[in-house]
Amino acid sequence: MRQIKTLLLCSCAACIIATSNQSFAQEDEETEIITVTARKRTEDLSDVPISVSAFTAEGLQDKLINDISEISDFTPGFQQQQAFGRDGDRPVIRGASNILVAEGKVGFFLDGVPLTGDLSALNFAAFQQIEVIKGPQSALFGRGTLSGAINLVTRRPDDEWSGEIQATYGNFDTVRASGVVSGPIIDGISAVITGAIDRFGGDFENNEDGGRLNERETNAASIFLYFDPTENFTGSIKALYQEVDDGHFAIDLQDSSFNNVFLDTRGYFDGVVEPRPLEEYGLNTDDILRPGLYRETLQFLADFTYEFGDSGFSLSYLGGYTDQEEITGVDQTYDETAVFFLGTPLPFPPFFGQTVCQFSQNIENADCSMSAFHTTASSEREVFSHEVRLRSPEDAPLRGSIGYFHLNEDRMGTSDFLEATEFGLDTLGDIQRIRNNSVFVSFEADITDKLIVTGELRYSRDKIERETQIYTASDFFSAADLAGLLRANPDEIVGDVDDNGDPVSRSATFEAWLPRITALYQITDTVNVYAQYSKGNAPGGFNPIDAPITTIDEEKLSNYEIGFKGSFPDIGLSFNTAAFFIRYKNQGLTQTFVTADGGLDSFVANIGVTETFGLELDFNLQLSDYISLGGTVAYLDAEIDEGSITDQGILLGGIDCLDEPGGDFDASQPNCPDGIDSIAGNTPPLVSDWQFTLSPRFNYPATADIDLFAGADVIYRSSFFAQVHNLAETGSALRLNLQAGLRIQDNIEVRFWAENVTQNETPNGILRYVDFNAPNVPETGLDPRAFGITPALRRSYGATVLFRF
Repeated sequence: MRQIKTLLLCSCAACIIATSNQSFAQEDEETEIITVTARKRTEDLSDVPISVSAFTAEGLQDKLINDISEISDFTPGFQQQQAFGRDGDRPVIRGASNILVAEGKVGFFLDGVPLTGDLSALNFAAFQQIEVIKGPQSALFGRGTLSGAINLVTRRPDDEWSGEIQATYGNFDTVRASGVVSGPIIDGISAVITGAIDRFGGDFENNEDGGRLNERETNAASIFLYFDPTENFTGSIKALYQEVDDGHFAIDLQDSSFNNVFLDTRGYFDGVVEPRPLEEYGLNTDDILRPGLYRETLQFLADFTYEFGDSGFSLSYLGGYTDQEEITGVDQTYDETAVFFLGTPLPFPPFFGQTVCQFSQNIENADCSMSAFHTTASSEREVFSHEVRLRSPEDAPLRGSIGYFHLNEDRMGTSDFLEATEFGLDTLGDIQRIRNNSVFVSFEADITDKLIVTGELRYSRDKIERETQIYTASDFFSAADLAGLLRANPDEIVGDVDDNGDPVSRSATFEAWLPRITALYQITDTVNVYAQYSKGNAPGGFNPIDAPITTIDEEKLSNYEIGFKGSFPDIGLSFNTAAFFIRYKNQGLTQTFVTADGGLDSFVANIGVTETFGLELDFNLQLSDYISLGGTVAYLDAEIDEGSITDQGILLGGIDCLDEPGGDFDASQPNCPDGIDSIAGNTPPLVSDWQFTLSPRFNYPATADIDLFAGADVIYRSSFFAQVHNLAETGSALRLNLQAGLRIQDNIEVRFWAENVTQNETPNGILRYVDFNAPNVPETGLDPRAFGITPALRRSYGATVLFRF
């Protein structure tokens, strides 16, 4: 059925193209030209046979965009819900769901250099453009771009010294300020220097401790040096620093008392979740060693290009280094309650908790006063990448490039916030290593003066290693610390070990051939059509060693696309539209399992095959000399074609499909129906069927030196499901942003703005969870489900002043 839809769509697109070729052949030399670097070279947006949404620095200001999630509001086919504050990014492009984190699905790049980790807190002062590139980008950008890539383009210097200063003040103690200066230092060397601060006082009160939730603070600075000492050599060296210091994000637990389906097997909620009233949020931040998020990132980039005389051949190098430290402190009860399994907190008698800790499960070194659900973890990450590319002359009828890429990434948990809880001493996070080597080649041929065919191919080899960390208790806990614990043992080895007592080490290698073939046809001087086939991948990895499935298979995505882009200057219309069909194999989504100590943990399983049919459109229409209308539309029909998960089998099968009461799903049980764990026909989580925006703008020259402007943005997304069961969902969201202001001689701008004017309360995200405070379901012995609900940001308003010099 989906293939039929695709063929019908392509036929319709061909008819539109033919009609447009007859009706709109005029040109306007004054049409604005937008350039992008989506193929690692500068091109006009209308000439790139890829679906790209580009946001210039001015465009970000015009749409009141301050972070990546707000970019997703104006990018058809791109969704990102900040369910965990500015941590745990979950970007979704073209329906390729991402339950855990971004890496492997959507790649982030800085001038083509891979960026790792979460980018929700990224400050935009250093960038002149942000490009959202949809569809697999593995052939060009490499690993981690299964469904798309986001490329951040750094600012370039002007020929003369210039700059700008911008300041914002708003409610909830919002303060933002940034500055940029750039220009030539000496002949052949230019610089760009940027700095920014961003403060947000939090829009929810924490009723548990009287503080605020959603507090945010960012400090950022960068310096870019550009070199062109000779006609044949150019290059740059760039350094960026960012510090993020956020309070705990707002979240609430919809507990099991709301559950209305499968009450005899697990308990689940079917319908639109019910967030708390705005003034009733409470979290146990006082019980967390370091609540919220702290992240410090230092990045260096270098790129050099040497042109071989007048031959047209060039050799380029692109390298990057990232050093990042991160601390996250979370109340994982997601409400004001406390959860204890082995002991009880005060005001219950202390001896009762001690008795349970000492005898219930023979837990070593348990501190019954500390809940394992009030967590603080720290980690560090270091990444090196190198790319070398040889290009042939760009003006030749047959041209191409060949190159090599290498990436080294190491990350590990650190000991800064180890603590003792009712389950004993904390373990250290695993050591994870990624080694990627790839070679790539591309060619481009002018078949006729209107038809260009491009082929790209990358061979990629990823080696993934994961090793547990172990330590002796006395390494990090003093004698005084241990003396306060039950059955203290300073010689205790903490962490998972193999049969020989060594850290558990696992390694796997994933190899892939990743092609992309495109054809671009120029219908008129301003209108192009393209067709594309591309493949993307996300290398596999490892789950916790006690998970039912320990190794994650490689995810693979095939994309078939036809696009139509350009402008009709005679009617003031520019547009970018695409239709696509995706077949997504081995999609990785999370499931849960019971750990050895009776707790609950998550693991990733490859669920099967998902097929997605989609349409995307963004446009801008100049209605008159003073009024324009921009907009985006995206439609996704995503369906799991084949696949299964154990949680589905538990919901439907109950005790008949468990290996024991309170245990794991076991399809081999005699009374467990075949295929009961199938999720075929369901919609992937975090995927909305519809997105659209409408952005009318009014610009009026009041005097020779003063322009007045006003605008609105209507932003809509339809409901999406929390998980593959297609039960709990967010409901649809409709938001309204407003702005008005004036510009004086293009040097001074004053903008008054308000976001979420109508106070939309549709949640940003839903986390499928467990109600540990509720009694187990009698028949199965399982904890009933609960749902962590991240509320929408509240109405905000303020003013921004921009001064250019």
